[in-house]
Amino acid sequence: MTRLTVTAMTMVMMTMMAMPLRVLAAVGADGSLTTERGRESGSRVVFTATNPAYAAYGTRECFIWVRDVVFTSERGVFFYVHHDSCWNTTSGAYVRGGRSLRKGDLRGIASSGDAQGNSSVVTLQWSQASLNATAAIAADSLGKGSYADFWGFDLSRSEGHLVAPVIWGLAFVNTMDGSRTTFPIADFGCTFGAFNPNRTILYVGNRGCLVYSVMDGESPESFVDNFKPLACPTDTKLSSLSFGHRSFLQDGSYLYARDDSNAKILGFNLLSGIIDRGTGTEIGYVNRFRAIPSDHLDIYNLRELVVTQDGCNLFFVEDGGTEIMRVGFTKPRGEVTSVERVASCIVPGGCVIGTLALDNDDSHLYVSIHTGRLFELQINKSGLHRCIGALSAPAAYASSSPMSSSEASPSPSSSDPSTGVTPSPSSSEPSTESSPSPSSSEPSTDGSQEIHPSPAMGSSSSPLHNYGNNTRVGPRSSDALSTSPPPVTVQTPPRRGVSISVMAGVVVAVCLISLTLGGTAVLLYSRTRESARAASGDMSARAYALDRPVAKSSSLELPVAQSSALERPM
Repeated sequence: MTRLTVTAMTMVMMTMMAMPLRVLAAVGADGSLTTERGRESGSRVVFTATNPAYAAYGTRECFIWVRDVVFTSERGVFFYVHHDSCWNTTSGAYVRGGRSLRKGDLRGIASSGDAQGNSSVVTLQWSQASLNATAAIAADSLGKGSYADFWGFDLSRSEGHLVAPVIWGLAFVNTMDGSRTTFPIADFGCTFGAFNPNRTILYVGNRGCLVYSVMDGESPESFVDNFKPLACPTDTKLSSLSFGHRSFLQDGSYLYARDDSNAKILGFNLLSGIIDRGTGTEIGYVNRFRAIPSDHLDIYNLRELVVTQDGCNLFFVEDGGTEIMRVGFTKPRGEVTSVERVASCIVPGGCVIGTLALDNDDSHLYVSIHTGRLFELQINKSGLHRCIGALSAPAAYASSSPMSSSEASPSPSSSDPSTGVTPSPSSSEPSTESSPSPSSSEPSTDGSQEIHPSPAMGSSSSPLHNYGNNTRVGPRSSDALSTSPPPVTVQTPPRRGVSISVMAGVVVAVCLISLTLGGTAVLLYSRTRESARAASGDMSARAYALDRPVAKSSSLELPVAQSSALERPM
């Protein structure tokens, strides 16, 4: 091949490298997603909630949500809250809503492209007049305040029951037939509850205090109300704590919870009761992109957070309801070293993220939005933040059978509910130390501490992005989202001719990409940049999915933050 042809080929390649953005997928007005490229497809929808209980009409707008996703030990199987909610578009007032507990199943769906998993109803919402009964099969028509308002729940140890704090107490719902037993508990202002990783201690947020009870949830008939306080933040604004099963460190020594009133993340040392203040963003940060009024955001957005098994990374939804943030820690239970935006959701008319969930092996992050769609984003673990003293991942979960009863099994003596104890970090079981007094629990860090993103996080991507002409995502960048496996060393082949057809194919590809970009109103896209060494000296591994940006179009006027921890499925 002539030198001129090789030079022309090089110029085409350099032109591709100079393009500033690469479009991955387009999201329609209803939140659906269509892939714009072949080899590296975008995040995909794997489940869509259907059959809402309430319909929108006139000034009443209704959403349908997939909430509180809790995966079982069977890969692809999960329980969730199906949540309908309506509000008045004129007054911004909450109108009505309903919840039901359901089971989802992603087994057997296509490995690429959008798909629809299966679902079945465990029980509909029940009323205070029917605390103990078989599965509710018809929605009650009682007034507000008379329903079982379950939000956060968890699976019992052998996965035979869903254990959920409700407005009147604690409910045990059989996962097979939906029958329930509800124990009234006086002054039980709880909405969130979750078991420690071994599912031997239940923690609940009771009116701003973290309380616990030694139990596994398997024997509702033997339940005893012996909840003990572990820690109570002294902030008088604090009214509720939000957390879930994946908010714990895997060794059971630490719990991250959301201080909803102050929009902060708190870290609870479950051995000492000491509270560490983490990070968060105030309500109103991205209010103009929300689908709901800020003063009613707490009704819709659970502000969930999930921790990777190594204890080095935490994902949460910031208070705007449109942004997924990633927090990096110096070590498990350590200080915050970086806070990065890794994904955004913006669709025509507004968007609110409803849930975040990690599957059991941290291979996928699941994100739901207000249209009822559940997105699956593949995690590239080499692109996540690495920290000192990272925890080892637990034994792999079975792909088709329930968790072994011997897995993380507590000793009989350590599960004695009569012992006043706090959890031990080494075994995730109660120790013989006495519970700390709630009044002695002071935040160990100053709430005004300034947190700077770590340069080691590189750039961030936005797998749930829609950017119109006047939409901007700030310049912060992170490597928490990636789009391809780590780069590999490419050996130079023997010199040989480059055909005209190959060069023409490259030129055509560039043209097709440019044409694809035009006129798209809602987009998912990302880019990456070189990794840098963190201030602490450790190196955060990178996986580069999109090392060459793509030319802007009229609908993409502004840059987007990027990252490389979420791959696109092949």
